Amino acid sequence: MVSSLAAQLAQGASLNSAFLLSTTKHRHYGHSYLFEPNEAANHDLASVYAIGQNGFMALCSLDTELERLGRDLFSPTSRNVDRTVLPPEQHETLKDRIAAFMRQLSQYLLEAPTAKALEWLVRRFRVNEFDVDVVLECFLPYHESPQFAKMHSILTLRAESIWSFLKPSAKIVHGLSRTALLTQMTKDRDLARFVLGLLSQAVASSTVHRTLINFHTSVAIEYISRVPIADEGILAFFLPSITEPMSNDAANREITLSTFVILAALAQSVRLSSKALKAIMQAVLDVSERVSTSELLTVLIALCASREEAVKLPKDLYVVLKEAQDLVEVIPKTLAWRGADRFYIAFVTRILEKPERGTQWSEVMSTIVDHPSTPLHVVKHTAKLSFELLDSSSESLEATDFLSGILFGINQRKPQAFRLAAEEHSTGLEDEEKATFDKLVADIALVRAFLERAHFSILISDMQGLSATGIQGRSLAITSDDRQARLSGLRELLENIQADGASSTAIPKLIACLRDSDEAVLGLAYSKPSLLFSSIPKEDLLSTILSAISASSASRYIISLHLKFLSDSFAKEHPDERIKIFQEGFVPHLLFTKSKAKQAIATWSLLLGTEGNSAMSDLGILSGCSELLQSNTDPAAMAEMNLKLSSKLAENAIYLEKTESHLDFFLGKLTDDDPYLRCFAFLVVRAILERASGDLQLGFACRVVENLGLIDLEGFSSVLKDARSLGEFIQYESISGAIVSKGSSASTLRRLQASVIALLPGISRPSAGQVEWLKHDSNDTPNVNLYVKLTRAVYALANSCSSLHSLPTNLLRALFLSLKDEALLFLAGVWTEDPSITSSRQEHLRRVALSHAAAFLKAQASAERSEYVDFQAIISALLVALGISDKDSRQSAVECLKLVANMQREHRASVYAINTIYGEKSGDVQILSATDCSKYLNALTGSGDSFVTDGAYLPIFHREYFSQSKQSQHQQRIICFLLSHAVAWGDFSSTLHLLSSVKTVPEPSKLPLVLPLVEEVMSRKDSGNLSAIDERRKAEYFATLLSSFDKASAPGLNDKASQRWTVFKRLLDCCGDAAVEDYVRVLPMEQLRANLFRFLSQDRKVEVTYQLLQLSTQDIANTDYGRIKQTLSSLLSDGETVVGLLPVLIDSLNPEGLERSGKRTRIEESNSGSELAQPLQLFRLVAEALASSTPSSEPEVISCIFGALRALCDIRDVAASSVDYILQLMLTALDKAVMTVADEPIPPGVMRIDVLIDLIRASGNPQIFQQALIIISGIATIDSESVIQSVMPVFTFMGSNVFHRDDSFSFRVVQKTIEGIVPVMVKSLKKQYEGRLDLLMQPFMFLAIAARFDVLGPRAFLSPVVMLLVDKSANRVVRQAEDDVNQTLSLPLALFAKHSHELRLDALVEILEECQRLGRKIDDPVKSNVTSFLQLNLDDHSPSPSVAVKKQIVALLVFVGFGIHAFGDHPRYKPQTSGTNTKIQQLLTLIVQVANVSSETMPLASEEISKEARRSLMKALTVIPAADFVQSVAALLRVDDVKVQTGAIDLFAERLPLIAPTTRALISTTVLDVLQRLKDLVSSQTRPPIAVTLRAINAITVTMEESEGALMSSTVEAVLREARRVEARQDAIVVLTSLASKLGPRLLPYVSSLVSVGIECSNDVSQDVEFHHLALLLLTRIVENVPTFLGQDLSDIVTCCLSLVAKGDTDAPEILSVITSKVPARSILSGLRDLWASTYHDMDAHADSIVQYFHFCKAGISISSRTDIADQLKELFKFFLEVLDIRARITRTNAEEVETAAIEAFLELVTKLNEATFKPFFRRLFDWAFSSADNESRQITFSRTMKALLDMFKNLIVPYMSMTLESITEALQRFVSGQCHNPTLWVALIRMLHSSLSADEGLFWRDDRLERISEPLAKQISACAALRVGEEISLLPPCIAAFAHAINREELLKAFHFHILMETRSEDARAQLLALQSLTSTWKRNGSRVIGFATESLSFIEDLAESDNDNVAKEARVFKKMMDKMGGYDTQDIP
Repeated sequence: MVSSLAAQLAQGASLNSAFLLSTTKHRHYGHSYLFEPNEAANHDLASVYAIGQNGFMALCSLDTELERLGRDLFSPTSRNVDRTVLPPEQHETLKDRIAAFMRQLSQYLLEAPTAKALEWLVRRFRVNEFDVDVVLECFLPYHESPQFAKMHSILTLRAESIWSFLKPSAKIVHGLSRTALLTQMTKDRDLARFVLGLLSQAVASSTVHRTLINFHTSVAIEYISRVPIADEGILAFFLPSITEPMSNDAANREITLSTFVILAALAQSVRLSSKALKAIMQAVLDVSERVSTSELLTVLIALCASREEAVKLPKDLYVVLKEAQDLVEVIPKTLAWRGADRFYIAFVTRILEKPERGTQWSEVMSTIVDHPSTPLHVVKHTAKLSFELLDSSSESLEATDFLSGILFGINQRKPQAFRLAAEEHSTGLEDEEKATFDKLVADIALVRAFLERAHFSILISDMQGLSATGIQGRSLAITSDDRQARLSGLRELLENIQADGASSTAIPKLIACLRDSDEAVLGLAYSKPSLLFSSIPKEDLLSTILSAISASSASRYIISLHLKFLSDSFAKEHPDERIKIFQEGFVPHLLFTKSKAKQAIATWSLLLGTEGNSAMSDLGILSGCSELLQSNTDPAAMAEMNLKLSSKLAENAIYLEKTESHLDFFLGKLTDDDPYLRCFAFLVVRAILERASGDLQLGFACRVVENLGLIDLEGFSSVLKDARSLGEFIQYESISGAIVSKGSSASTLRRLQASVIALLPGISRPSAGQVEWLKHDSNDTPNVNLYVKLTRAVYALANSCSSLHSLPTNLLRALFLSLKDEALLFLAGVWTEDPSITSSRQEHLRRVALSHAAAFLKAQASAERSEYVDFQAIISALLVALGISDKDSRQSAVECLKLVANMQREHRASVYAINTIYGEKSGDVQILSATDCSKYLNALTGSGDSFVTDGAYLPIFHREYFSQSKQSQHQQRIICFLLSHAVAWGDFSSTLHLLSSVKTVPEPSKLPLVLPLVEEVMSRKDSGNLSAIDERRKAEYFATLLSSFDKASAPGLNDKASQRWTVFKRLLDCCGDAAVEDYVRVLPMEQLRANLFRFLSQDRKVEVTYQLLQLSTQDIANTDYGRIKQTLSSLLSDGETVVGLLPVLIDSLNPEGLERSGKRTRIEESNSGSELAQPLQLFRLVAEALASSTPSSEPEVISCIFGALRALCDIRDVAASSVDYILQLMLTALDKAVMTVADEPIPPGVMRIDVLIDLIRASGNPQIFQQALIIISGIATIDSESVIQSVMPVFTFMGSNVFHRDDSFSFRVVQKTIEGIVPVMVKSLKKQYEGRLDLLMQPFMFLAIAARFDVLGPRAFLSPVVMLLVDKSANRVVRQAEDDVNQTLSLPLALFAKHSHELRLDALVEILEECQRLGRKIDDPVKSNVTSFLQLNLDDHSPSPSVAVKKQIVALLVFVGFGIHAFGDHPRYKPQTSGTNTKIQQLLTLIVQVANVSSETMPLASEEISKEARRSLMKALTVIPAADFVQSVAALLRVDDVKVQTGAIDLFAERLPLIAPTTRALISTTVLDVLQRLKDLVSSQTRPPIAVTLRAINAITVTMEESEGALMSSTVEAVLREARRVEARQDAIVVLTSLASKLGPRLLPYVSSLVSVGIECSNDVSQDVEFHHLALLLLTRIVENVPTFLGQDLSDIVTCCLSLVAKGDTDAPEILSVITSKVPARSILSGLRDLWASTYHDMDAHADSIVQYFHFCKAGISISSRTDIADQLKELFKFFLEVLDIRARITRTNAEEVETAAIEAFLELVTKLNEATFKPFFRRLFDWAFSSADNESRQITFSRTMKALLDMFKNLIVPYMSMTLESITEALQRFVSGQCHNPTLWVALIRMLHSSLSADEGLFWRDDRLERISEPLAKQISACAALRVGEEISLLPPCIAAFAHAINREELLKAFHFHILMETRSEDARAQLLALQSLTSTWKRNGSRVIGFATESLSFIEDLAESDNDNVAKEARVFKKMMDKMGGYDTQDIP
């Protein structure tokens, strides 16, 4: 019974009992998806459910369907479900729910909430055991993910299941690889069926997602590719698994396309049966509405691609495609795809099978047939099928039209396919059927020809109904593709031409037949040559045949037909065209090659007539060729024939009359596109080069180089690298063999080119004439030029390759061997080619040539020889190289010069190439001595670096080199040497370069040497070296030649027998010659004017000027005339020339028989016109030149002009009109000369006023006498005596002849004359009358009045007039107010304001002087001896004389005030700032003196005068310039009058800061003077008020300049004395503050005194706030300006400021801020420590300022660098250990505030430390605090410091808690045990602990450390409740919550939680409340982790909820509600 009962119990027991029992000691929770096994054991089902519920809720927010499917699985009741004991029906229901939920969940598998939900399914429902298939169905799409690996690790796999292969991989961690899965699928079809059926299952359940689709697609494709043989068994489950998802109505487009991809892959891998293929296609068509037409065709083509047999498409395809709107656009994109032909053959076949419906598919068929991508066999199949259907008589008319249209289209677009189809179709036809078929084909061809003729293209649909029989004219078939049609058309055309003649339309058709590629057609065309000759013009016929021969598509037979016609019929008809026929028709086919052998034999046979009649065989160039022709086509024989025949042709061509024609032809073919023609041309050209000689060979060689088409030899590197030698590479036999075998290859071409190039260096030089290597453009000896050209071309080719191979090497070797010793000359010719050509190729060639030249010279230098060769002849070429733009070339040139210099010897045997270097002119070259040559070369090489750097340095070098003294002879020899080379060279560019290099060197010998070149230019010898040069460079060349006519050549030109002068005069004659170039006409005059004329003698100047005058009278162009006149104007500005030329012209005016007489009867101009015409013309030119230039003002020139005027005046009666014009010009010139006369005495008799007066009297021309008057007015200022002596005639003439003219110009002339003469007269009168009033009273002053009063000027009359006007109103002025006075004095003020301020200033000074004079006689005006300008006009009503004088003085002073004030309002007033205006200073001094006027009899008068004077003084000081103002102040300070000094100082202090900085800098010297005076006044016994003086000193200090610092510093001591006095203490502090700001280091001697004064004043409680502010400002400025020199004073300042801050002063913190920003950190740190030791060590004594002290410490440490901290680290550690012991040092209530400030300073220090320095200090700090458990104050400080560190540095400081952990634990234990009762310490510890827990990132607070402190911390609830901590008790709950959050191990967390619960059992309600608050905080922060502790917490909470304490009960209920909410269930339900 017992066993039976046990069996029943066992049967009913739950299989989950092992997981559900909680009473076992070690509970087993089974597998876990979310946690590791060891961690999963810590989570019971309640916590897992909470996790799963949380994940399920998150998933429901993503997909609402999941909420429906998983509602039962995650309901609270599911926690009690045990599936192992469920009935089978319920178990199946549960399984279905799980499967549905898992399938819907699959798409969210990678989401984080999914893991939580799966954890519940695994732990509660054990899906990993009971639902393996569903789980893997969900996870397989993610088989390579970590999620699959995690689930795979907990799956329970049975050995017999399909998943048994996964068991060996139970420990995989990276997922299941795709390869492993596919491998198993190939082995297990059940597995494959399951995997491939996943998508079908998902589609059925509507749980498809993209990951599943991608997985299905990739696995299916790879599976079918891996299956060895896809038998029917595999296809039986594979095809349905593929097509079923697509066929389901729930499938989307993405599934359909996925299926298409798999089907395409299946078709490529498996040979499908027709039945299977049809079924697949039908399935595809069933879902066609989901895809586009392109996608549909793509899959259909892919399915048909692998079928070799014909494919039969489903009928539904045409229905589907017919409805496709874009089928025509899609088909072209698919035609080129692989396998598309199979599909389209089936598609076309299906369309053509029912042609009666073909019209519906016309556009589709047109697209298929017409498109270029359509395969040819598809089009051929279409045509063949169309032919077959047309043969069937059953086809309807509609079908016939449709098929005909298709065939028409195919024939038009794809004629080749049409022909092939026609040929295949006609093969099996009977004769009658074939004839009918041929007729059909011909008709279609005719239609095509017609359409092409009309340029018409139609679609097949347009061809329907079109019949070929409707087109008439068989001649159209000529253009058909069909051969028979063309033959038929040609026969008809020839018959029509023979019958009716050739029409205009027949000729093009006949020409088209000649281009036909069919032999029969061409043979028919050539069968009647007479018709061709009569119908087609000769040129058109020949060009047509030649173009047909050269066509690339022409066959050998076609070419032979053409050539046979040309050589026979055409050559006989037109024998004059035989050479052209030979060259263009036959030569391209004469070369024997393997591929062209038969063609070559046939061509030679036709040409030579061996196979018929030939009219070409008697050509001279073919002579002897027939004997060399063989029929053997052996390669060796063909190679030999090529050589022999080409050589024979070359030999014949050389000796023919028309040699040039053949040579030109073969040269032109060297670059032909035809490779075989090119090879043959090379063979002939090479043979010509070998056989020709003399001039023919040389000329031909040059042309070969030009026609080779080679720029460089780069292409030869690759073909020469395998050749053993160049000889083998270019050997005839080898090349000929290569031509036969590889005639078209690039290597063969290179070998031919190399063989020709290799012959070029061996070309013989011409025997006649010398080779002029250095010439580049000679036309005299063309042969020599050709040879030089050839060698240079070969040299350029040889140096054109970057890689060195045998071809350029051999070319250079052969070239230098042929040149021998002339190699250096040849190289010089290369590098001296026109330097203006700067292409990279030319630069490279010059560089290489210079390198070769250097090598040549090195070889010569190292050669052992008995005779020394001097290479100085090459120096000129090297000098040209120094001007090359390429730097490397110049470097090589310098190296060559060094080599030539090193080879210089005292004794030489010969000079290299001295007789041949320049050909026939080589003998003209001068030779330098060895000494001169060495010296010159050494100088050149010494400046080598400059030449290398600057290509234009040579002229600079010559200018500097020849400017050295004591080497004139050497200079002459060198210049002669260089110029001899330049003259003999004959090369334009080189000659120009050498001439330019010495252009700026003055040397007399230059001109004789370059004269031949000048004469060459003048003679216009264009056949020389100037022929091909552009005008710009010719002008440069000519200007360089003319530069020799300079100062150095002037002595030679001045020589009377100088031939050079003759040449120069010829040059000037060319200036008017229109036959010469422009530059020849322009440049001589420019050189004369700019560089030569002033150095000529007077005779030469006159001669050349006279020559230009005569030249200008000739018939020359206007431009030339203008240039000559311009030159004359320039030359006649020379006084010496004018003095020499004018007498000559004057003499020419007095011919014989025309003697001057006093009175002469007027002679008609016509009588003497012929005699005076030429002299007057020359005189006119000179006058125009003088008038347009600025004549010299020398007395001799002016005298000559007067003489010319006299001479012209004498002959005026003879030629009045001409002379008047000349007179006007001469007067203009005289006016300019007079105006420029220097301020020097003029010799007597120069200014001949009598001549001008005679002109005025004699001339009736107004312009002449007006000009004369103006000149007289100008002479008056120069030679006044002459004018004064003749003044009466002048004024008499003006009165009689000018005044009556009313025009404005005459009036201005009179005005200017008077203005010029009258001042001179007045000046003369002033010498006689010095008194102003006397002068005014003279009777002749009417002249001044006539001159509008301005003659004498207002300076003389302004002040008297003003004083008289003011005196007139004096009585009113003294009584009126200021506004009325302005109106009263309006007249004198208006008169005064009219003039400049300088003039007014003078007048004011005179007025003040008058006031002084009046003041001196104020006591007794009548009897006074003082003379004044103003007189007293007393009458009966007048006051006393003294009062009248007083009124006069006051009135004048009032006017002075208004006058000075008006200065600033004047628009043209611009005051001087230099301080040099002594008038202003005098003005101020006078005002001051007038202000001090004293009267013994009238004291009130003196006061009134002083008052008005001071008022004027103030007005003056507001407008006068700053410099004068300061000067005046300085002057006033010297006056021993305190009142004056006080006023001046006060005004100075007010005005000085207003002066602009720039002006202030200018008056620094004067300000120093004022400062010195102020300094003296400060120390003076009798001084102005000290406050005023200090303000002035402060004004100077504020605006101080650097130069005033020394004197300013000397005032500090005096100001300090005043600062210690009460009288002006505040003003002195202001001055000291300014001084401290400005003086800087100069303040050092007074720093201590200033600091003591500042501190004393700042602590003076008797003063106001403003005073304290100024005192602190003084300290601030001291710190700012001398921060590094304060020393002990710094401590005093800091102490003072800290005490002031403590008292609430708002300015003291600013000083502390300045100290931290200005004073060096080291000083601050040491000062802080000193201050601590001396003052703040006693904190209680300075408790009011100690906080500020620590704030200052923080600021000081903040600005310190790490280096400063490190240097004082030991002292700082000691300092802070003392500082932090605050609680032991201070007993005041603000200890915590002080401690906080100290800790902040300490934190600032820590920021400057690194770990290495901080760690030992922290250890010391910890020992300092916890070395004794009783020292609670230190522990408090340490705890607060540690918390601050944690708050600042967060996780960085947490590891340091390891040192404190044990001590903290002990401290907490002491609170628990009651040994410690210090609440402050407890608060500090809790705060520190909370901060460390918050800052930790899980690295320090591990479970082992937490376990040690957990219980003491929990017991702090009861401990702190007993401490009476107060409000800070609230710190504990957050700390406990943070502690719980840091715990990782659940057992520890549970234990800690339990400890807190136990605290609720305390008897103290406060402890209970605190425990509840702690639990609340812990649950809020760690809800999910402590939710499992709800059961054990419930009993505690329920007890507390019933507590008598309301607060405890309320808190307990709050906590219980929170538990309910977090757990999701009611805690009351838990037992």
